[in-house]
Amino acid sequence: MPTRGRNRIAGLAICCLVPLAAAASGRSATAEAPPSPREVLRAQAVETLAGGEPSLACLTPLLQTLRQDPSRAPAATRKAFFQLQSELTLPGDRRFVGRDGTVVRDPFEGASGRPFPQGDVGEETEAIDAVLLGIADARKLLGEEIGLPAPAPLEVVLERLGPGLDGYLLPTLRRDGRAIAVLDATPGKDLPALRRAAAHQYAHAVALAAGPELTPAFGEALAAWTSLRLAGGPDAAAAVTLSARLGRLGEGLAVDDPRLAAGNAAFLAFLDEAYGPTAVGLAVQELATGAPVPLALDRAMRRGAGTTLADAFRSYQIWCHFVGERSDGLHFSFADRLAAPPIPMRFDGLPALSVLEEPPVGPLGAASILLHPDREDGGMIVRVEGDPSGSWEADLLLFDDARRARRVPIALASDGTGETTVPLQSVSEAVLFVRNLGAEDGAPLRYSWSAFLDRAFPFEVGTAGARRIPGGGVLVSWETLSERSLVGFRVLRREETAAGWSRVSPVWIPPMGDGATPASYGFIDATAPEDAPLLYRIEGVTSDGLSGFSDPFAIAAQERP
Repeated sequence: MPTRGRNRIAGLAICCLVPLAAAASGRSATAEAPPSPREVLRAQAVETLAGGEPSLACLTPLLQTLRQDPSRAPAATRKAFFQLQSELTLPGDRRFVGRDGTVVRDPFEGASGRPFPQGDVGEETEAIDAVLLGIADARKLLGEEIGLPAPAPLEVVLERLGPGLDGYLLPTLRRDGRAIAVLDATPGKDLPALRRAAAHQYAHAVALAAGPELTPAFGEALAAWTSLRLAGGPDAAAAVTLSARLGRLGEGLAVDDPRLAAGNAAFLAFLDEAYGPTAVGLAVQELATGAPVPLALDRAMRRGAGTTLADAFRSYQIWCHFVGERSDGLHFSFADRLAAPPIPMRFDGLPALSVLEEPPVGPLGAASILLHPDREDGGMIVRVEGDPSGSWEADLLLFDDARRARRVPIALASDGTGETTVPLQSVSEAVLFVRNLGAEDGAPLRYSWSAFLDRAFPFEVGTAGARRIPGGGVLVSWETLSERSLVGFRVLRREETAAGWSRVSPVWIPPMGDGATPASYGFIDATAPEDAPLLYRIEGVTSDGLSGFSDPFAIAAQERP
């Protein structure tokens, strides 16, 4: 054994090495041996449960779901599950025992019948080292940093599980309370990957210790987040999983599909980065009480961040938009490693509306609609109507030509209906966000929406002009035919050859009109330069803080000196 391997294992406090059973019988550690019947059955069971799905790197949530109700699974899956659950012994192994009580079992014969691990003993101890380091990493994060309960020390079995599969946890096979974590340690296995797999399965054990009511899906989300957090971001495989999940936000956070569960690590990463790691621990604790998911997460947000789930979920949908090529550097720290989720509903021009073809939105699910109004005047009326049995929220995300974004909430009544109108000047793109915070029966619900042009929003100018007045200065006057949702006017000025506008009115000019009554205004620009050719423009600011503008107008030619 190389000295380096010995020293690293000693540093991790391996306090016991049980001799290889086969060596005691005089069998060479490098001899070929046929697989035992139990090994063959176990390998077949793993292959059946994995089902050829490369996305299922971890079998734990599937096993936990089957344990809760095996009767709903196909016969072959049930048989494989029971075979795996009943496998308590291995034909020959060595046991490495760490100071924390973790037992790592290194089987003499793998599923193929080849002695495992191959190569020198130094490579073997590097694998044990990686397992113990991974468990130590996860214990520090989940226990010391976010306050989740520690499980009993694990018993870890190193086996060949096949390509694409990292491991699984069997929680009920030992009378002493230890869960058994089975990790893929095929010869040549990438050691950092083995370390991450050990941390991942330890996180599953923590999820079990948190409470039996924590769903397998959220247990997998916690385990995937643990791997993500410890690695400082997603690797290529995790990035694919997270990106795929962001593309299916409409199915909701409360789904039990194991293929989506790992992607829910994105929500826990959002809680971590937006509110701190304690928010993750509180979310897990509340979910483990068995309360409905929306209620549990709302309690966690109020306890840990002083906000509501509705506010947090609104921010989460926005974070999920700004990834990949849309990343602005202000949201997920790993946003540029993900692919931007597609927005399948895209509409050019107005009017635009749904025809009830959009897929329903699950509890704590979200949908996006991309709108290109293709207008530079007037406003856009956006209406949303959700199934009254749900709890709905909606927003508009408006982008200008420089890709600066502005969020505009759409107030929805208790029956799920509401609307807003926004000025279209400088709006190059709008994204309608719709969210279902949940319903009593937890069923996906439908919604509809529409967007129409309002040519007179937020104000309609009848006349506007500017003229120089005796003693210096310019009198700017305008008349509006209608006004809606205005909090005030501002007067803007620029020289004809300049590019940018400057505000020359020092205070708001309060609106005096309404939706049908004309109103007249005047403002003296005492700072206007005497000899420069000037243009003016009236800006009306809405209650949402958005601006509508009049067309530019010049000083009357006959009044120029």
